[in-house]
Amino acid sequence: MTANISGKTKTFSLHLTFEERSRLEVAANGVPLGAYIRTVLFGGDLK
Repeated sequence: MTANISGKTKTFSLHLTFEERSRLEVAANGVPLGAYIRTVLFGGDLK
C-alpha cells in the first residue's frame, strides 16, 4: 500500500443492506458512522 503523500483523504463507498445499516447504527450508538467505522477499524477513542 502506498502512503498518501499529499495528506488528502480518499472517498470510500460501502453498500449495505437495510439490516446491515441498522445494525451499524445501533452499534455506533449515536456516533457518526464514519467516525465509528474508523475507530473500529483503526483503533483509538471515540470523541
